[in-house]
Amino acid sequence: MAFANRFVCFLFYVGITFCTFLSPPVLAQTVLQFTARTDSVGAKLGMELLEEAYGRLGVSIEMIEMPGLRAITTANNGESDGEVIRLERVLPTYPNLRMVPETLIYIDSVVATKKLNFTIRGWESIRYYIAGTVCGYHSIQKRLKDQKHYVADSIHSSLKMLDQDRVDLVVMNNLDLIRGLNETGLKGIKMMQPPLTHSPLHHMLHKKHEALVPRVNEVLKEMKADGTHQRIIDAFIAKWQTADDD
Repeated sequence: MAFANRFVCFLFYVGITFCTFLSPPVLAQTVLQFTARTDSVGAKLGMELLEEAYGRLGVSIEMIEMPGLRAITTANNGESDGEVIRLERVLPTYPNLRMVPETLIYIDSVVATKKLNFTIRGWESIRYYIAGTVCGYHSIQKRLKDQKHYVADSIHSSLKMLDQDRVDLVVMNNLDLIRGLNETGLKGIKMMQPPLTHSPLHHMLHKKHEALVPRVNEVLKEMKADGTHQRIIDAFIAKWQTADDD
């Protein structure tokens, strides 16, 4: 009986050791799927940064695009492995997400106009104008809820509303605006300065991957220290500038 007990313990020890030994390769073979709002330029930039970060950890990743609310709900429910980028303030509403503390990118909420010329001093500056924005920009929609505004189903549609004088201005993030103007070729629409907000965006993981948070955080710090982070951002933005010149 004593021998049998020792043999069982031995097998248990070997099993644990074997599983521990296999863990890194198993993780390396897993493709983590991160959701993001459809057609978000910020998410595409974030994904390029994360591909480098996770690549250094030996982990493959891919992005799944869907409408903004569905994307974060999917991540919170554990149906994906997390979100590419989100504002920190979503955490109380989506408690199953774990934020990587190191900022992934900064994004600006900006005003685009066609005929108006005024000084931007925060959200109060645009309160009495008819505004447009894009479905999925939930934080912007909340800011506009007390004034007359329209929510378009795409960046292109929102810019066309402005071009056709159906709204006085549109509010979206700076990267999406640059991309939208390049793709539509609309002239006479300008981005006003300064931005309404300058906000840090963070990578989010579902709680089932909580152990990855400090590892990803450390890699992002390393990328910033060795210059890789900024090089990826500069190259990404240069692509849009080239498109604009063409």
